[in-house]
Amino acid sequence: ALASLNPTHIFLSHLHLDVGAENCIMAMYAGNFELCSQVNEKVINEFIVLWIGDRRKSQCLNFLKALTMNFSRPITRNQTLVMNAIVEHLAEPTLQGFFHISG
Repeated sequence: ALASLNPTHIFLSHLHLDVGAENCIMAMYAGNFELCSQVNEKVINEFIVLWIGDRRKSQCLNFLKALTMNFSRPITRNQTLVMNAIVEHLAEPTLQGFFHISG
C-alpha cells in the first residue's frame, strides 16, 4: 500500500502548512527535465493557489518558472498548463494586480 502512494501527493497535502513542503517539492523538480515534463496538473494548480495567497510568492513563481523552462529548454505542455491555471484564477485580486488588470 505504501508503494502505491504518490510522494508528490503527500507533499501537496501539506502545502497549506508552513512546514517546508514546497521547498521539498521544488528540490525534487529542480533541474530534472524529465520530472518537470511529467508534472501533474494538480501540482501546478496548488502552486498557483499558493502564489495567489499571501505567502511565499517568490518561491511559487520560481517553481512555476522552473516547470515551464528547464535549463533553457521550454516545456510547452507546462507553459500551457500554467497559463490555463492563471486564466482560471484571473478574478483573484492578486493576479489582477500582478497583470495590471483593472476591474
